[in-house]
Amino acid sequence: MKAVEYHGPGNLRFVKDRQEPQIVHPHDVKIKVKYVGICSPDVKEYKDSVFFKDEVDPLSKKKKKGQVMGHEVSGKIVEVGPEVKDLKVGQYVVLEANGHCHDKKILEQNETSICDACAEGCYNCCQKKGYYGLGFSDGGMAEYLVVGDAHVVPYPENIIPPDVATLMESLAVSWHGVRTSRITEEKPADRSALVIGGGPIGLSTVLALRGQNVDKIVVSEPEQTRREVAEKLGAKVFDPTNRTNSTDDLIKLSEENLGYSYVYDCSGRRDSFDTMLSCVKPGGVATNLTMSADKTVRQWPMTLTKHECIFKGSTSYVREDFKEIISAFEGGVLDPKEVSLLISDKKNLEEGVDAISHLANTKKDVKILLAP
Repeated sequence: MKAVEYHGPGNLRFVKDRQEPQIVHPHDVKIKVKYVGICSPDVKEYKDSVFFKDEVDPLSKKKKKGQVMGHEVSGKIVEVGPEVKDLKVGQYVVLEANGHCHDKKILEQNETSICDACAEGCYNCCQKKGYYGLGFSDGGMAEYLVVGDAHVVPYPENIIPPDVATLMESLAVSWHGVRTSRITEEKPADRSALVIGGGPIGLSTVLALRGQNVDKIVVSEPEQTRREVAEKLGAKVFDPTNRTNSTDDLIKLSEENLGYSYVYDCSGRRDSFDTMLSCVKPGGVATNLTMSADKTVRQWPMTLTKHECIFKGSTSYVREDFKEIISAFEGGVLDPKEVSLLISDKKNLEEGVDAISHLANTKKDVKILLAP
């Protein structure tokens, strides 16, 4: 079958003769891929290995180099294992890509202990967490994908088109971050939000905030094309480039010039982390969604202490996030046409390597989908 394989930084390969995956475990599900999105981690791995830097995944014990990339996947079930109960052939599904301790069952490992996070039900915080398509196991940049049934989320194809469904993975990251910040516990009048970064996660965060009835949203983003999408989604936009003090200018856009009740760093840079903490108002909540694991930041704790602010981290998602997103589509809170604004282009899988290389050299696009 056709696939895009990872063989190292700058060494991605499109192949036509990769062996088609087959069901091995009774809980396996085989999916015919409809679309797979190119995500920021895919682009980062193209530049320099982070997820793929070790030779073998510590949880799945699978060799990383040569794996199929892609963790934002929508498709259709074509086969299920004999012990799969709640899924059936013909269903349209998306991938919940987290790999965690509970996967040891389908990996048929003798060692069955689980980490403290998984024991507490926080499998998205698994100490050995990996992702399908990022070293844990083969991903969806291929014609077919086989995963455990716990990683398969069915969705109503009559409401959510397959291309829009592919965006549910990045939307789930943002949905989880917004839930983690507990903005829904605020009175509607007190819900003001700043989103730093207007890439896929930043724009998905705008959608997630709107899904929680937040309408006072400012997006800080240097790229004009991304700011235009943010405006179409109902946010006020801010260009941080060529400013003497962009933080002060951002605060001036907030109500009463006091800062924002909720700030979300969706950029993952050191300067954006500093901006996040500087723009949160006294008693507010600063949530980081995207800081890269290989980066460190310097921050004075009194920035938070003297204003009694709360800093929260948010990592990936859980199944409940997907369920809430699907309910939001079903209830009309999320509009597929609006969500589709995040799709910059669609290409054939054969163009996947060039598309990833393109995204490594530009910030103008939001999301490119590949179709096998």
